[in-house]
Amino acid sequence: MPPHRLLRIAAEARADIADLDTVRARLETHYLRLLREPSDASVLAAVALWLDHYYTASEATLGRLSTAFDGALATCDD
Repeated sequence: MPPHRLLRIAAEARADIADLDTVRARLETHYLRLLREPSDASVLAAVALWLDHYYTASEATLGRLSTAFDGALATCDD
């Protein structure tokens, strides 16, 4: 793989990690609030939303890295 391509992949991965950190911080904020207010349905919904965002962003990041290095996404076809 050419060095310029590796540099681009690394830059994209750093940006993805920064985005994940932002989502993680928001998730943590809402989770801590949920611990203080466990019966607040809107806070629970916010935690669920941010957890979904974190999972989706993580999956997208790993998918891009897999594609970049392997040329295709791995599948779970058994």
